[in-house]
Amino acid sequence: MTFTIQPAQPADVPTLTSILFAAFAADALLLQKCYPDTQANRDWWTATMLDQIAHPTTQIMKVVDDENDTIVAFAKWSCHGSELEKESEGHGGGAVQPSNKPSPDMNLVACERLAAAQFKMQKDMMGERGHYWLNALATHPSYQRNGAATMLVQWGMQQADREGLECFSACTGTAKSKVGGILERCGWLLEGREVVIQDMGLSTGDEELGCVFGGRRAGQV
Repeated sequence: MTFTIQPAQPADVPTLTSILFAAFAADALLLQKCYPDTQANRDWWTATMLDQIAHPTTQIMKVVDDENDTIVAFAKWSCHGSELEKESEGHGGGAVQPSNKPSPDMNLVACERLAAAQFKMQKDMMGERGHYWLNALATHPSYQRNGAATMLVQWGMQQADREGLECFSACTGTAKSKVGGILERCGWLLEGREVVIQDMGLSTGDEELGCVFGGRRAGQV
């Protein structure tokens, strides 16, 4: 199995949305609490990523299976605190937060808490230092554990290294074992935690599943 990493195109975004919902179907915070799997929420994610893919400081990359030209994974990287971001007067597509036209099916309170927790962790961990934010990383379940996600993480790390910048990311408690493990193997430190929902209403692992965890990698000069 061989993969190629390429910039995602607007026509790819509906497929990326499908990969996101497949990859995080069991995520207690992201999909079960914030964005339940409904067509309205899928449409919202597609519209949001279409907006972000056009942002000058955001790059959405895809991994393609060379054998069948199928998109199997994607990541969204955004640059913060750079001169380009200042010129574009935007935050570079960081934490996904409710837009002015939220989906009627999203849990707006939970979504706002999730975005606020990510932004707080970003500020606490990165301060005013320029950095690349890995804000989305998803692999279709049929292709997980084949190196696609690692390719996407390393791609962003190389961009940051060229500019001598650090890297930041945040993941949910459910995703911590997979995404956090990939980041740690790539040399990141998981050192931040913010509570989004105190009581998830679950019988086990309640406290951690309601949190987001931050990861950081120092810049290479």
